[in-house]
This record gives sequence, C-alpha cells and structure tokens, in this order.
Amino acid sequence: MSGAGVRAGILSGPIARVLAPVSVLALLLAAVVFSPSIGSGLWVRTLHNFAHGPIFGLVALTVLLGARQFRAIAALRIAHQYVIAFSAAVLLGALSELAQIPSGRDASWLDLGNDVLGAAAFLFVFAAIDPLLRPHDPTTRRFGLLFGGIAAALLLLPFVTTGLAYARRANGFPELANFTSGVGVGFISRRFAETRIVPLPAQWAGSPGEKALHIRFLPGSWPGIELNEPPPDWRGWRTLVIDVANPGPDELGFMLRIDDRQHNGLHADRYNRPFRVPAGVREKFEIPLREVEEGPEKRLLDLAAIDRVLIFRRDESQAETMYLIGVRLE
Repeated sequence: MSGAGVRAGILSGPIARVLAPVSVLALLLAAVVFSPSIGSGLWVRTLHNFAHGPIFGLVALTVLLGARQFRAIAALRIAHQYVIAFSAAVLLGALSELAQIPSGRDASWLDLGNDVLGAAAFLFVFAAIDPLLRPHDPTTRRFGLLFGGIAAALLLLPFVTTGLAYARRANGFPELANFTSGVGVGFISRRFAETRIVPLPAQWAGSPGEKALHIRFLPGSWPGIELNEPPPDWRGWRTLVIDVANPGPDELGFMLRIDDRQHNGLHADRYNRPFRVPAGVREKFEIPLREVEEGPEKRLLDLAAIDRVLIFRRDESQAETMYLIGVRLE
C-alpha cells in the first residue's frame, strides 16, 4: 500500500474517531467562552443562561460517545461510562467559566448549575435510547426519561419566573420598583455592589412588613444598581419618586442617571442629578419629569423611550450601604 493510502487509512480509522469528538468539544466550548454579548434584557439573559444547558448536554454526549472509541473505556461498566461523561462535562463547564475571567466577564455559579442540569438531562434521556442498554434494561429507560425530564424542567424553570417578573411589573406600573410587592425584582443589575431584599428596619418602615433592597457598596468606580428595561413611556406622568433610606453613620451621596434609547454614551447626553441623604434618615425625592426631559445639554430626553435608570454612590461619599425602598411615577 502506498504512503498516501496508509495515511488515508489512519485518518479514516482510530485517529478520525478521536478527532471528530475533540473537534465538536472544541467548537462547543468556544461557543461558551467566546459568545458575544447580545444585550442586557431579562429575556436575553435568561436565554443566554439557558443555552449553557443544551451546550453542555451535547458536551456530555460527545464525551460519552467519543470515550467509547477507546477500548479501556468501552470495557468499563456502562454506568461508569456515564459517570465519566458527566464528570468531564461538569469539569469542562467549570473551566469554561474560569476561562471567561481574563476577557472581563464574570464566572457564574448559575451558568455552572445550568451546565450540570444540561449534562444530566441529556445523559439521562440518552440512556433511554442507548443501544447498549435498550435491548435488556427497560428500567433504565423509565428512570432515564423520568430524571431527564426533571433536569430539563429545572433548566426551563427560569423562563417561567422571567415571564412572571414581566407580568408583575406590567401589572404594578406606574411602580418601577417596589420590593414589598415584588415589582421590578429580576430587573436589577449590580455594579460593584451586593444586594438583597430585606424587611425594612422598624425606624424607617412606613407599614408592617415593608421591604427594601439593601445595597452594600463594594470598592470600585460608581458602585450601585441599574433598573433594566423600565416601562419606556413616561409621558402623561409628572414626577419620578425615589424612596431611599441611609442606615449608616455617614451622609449618603448618590447619583440618579436616566438614559433614553438615543443616548450616545456621553455624560452630557442624559439626565444626571446628585442627591444627599443625612445619616439615619429615610427620604423621598420627587423629580419633575420636565427636569428629566431637559437633562441632556443639546436635546430633550425622549420620555417615550426611557432605556434605563441607574442609582450609584458618588465617589466622595463614605456611606457603605443604603436602602432602596421604591421607584415610581406619579
């Protein structure tokens, strides 16, 4: 046989059977690590997080079928093959999260959890049709479909909670954020801050059981929160009300920033206003929407196309925490 024939035989034999799954794995992992940002909307974020599940489900199946090309793996008990595939998928999921850190993106426990659920769902369902199990193990088929379905349901659950968040916000308008009723929960993103919804301490609570978003500022530039995807049309309303409390011993200085969809990224092309809250005080700020409209220097801010609202600590402020109690239109 000629040299070319030998090389062709090798490439169509064991090496090809190994290269194929390795290439698929490389493409799947690249899709996770180098996926571009496609927006910050809640639906988009939910879909992006969900995508980890199917991707690592395919990773697990690729590892399982690829590993069976090796005699040592093929000789193992089938249950052990599945454990190897699942463990490899979880490990690759963890490594893919760490690999995103140098690019400026955060490693996410939520994404890793979706990796785990996706790998489990795909492997359980595949076990129900695996030709190595199907002829002689109906119990495995039933359990595979049952547990695969449970894992898939958990993976899909965020779509339900996301839909409920949109419905709650629509029903609660003109409230933009109310943490007692849950309006706006799910639409908060953080920048150099930790947040949690807590009962408002009695000295500031206006009613029993009133809740607020507790914001703890972390080191970094402009630490605070963003209200994403607010109802965009504020026409017909006169005032924006920001309800906050300062629980600390230092005066709280914070900025309110409002962008519309035409915002060009410059400071002068949006609404910016500083506020101060004395130590230990709850205060409601009423901002005329006419003032918001006149925020940009060279144009009017479009009150029919509000894009986002940001609240962040001013650099000179020493306050470590604040309560955001509500944001609404009147």
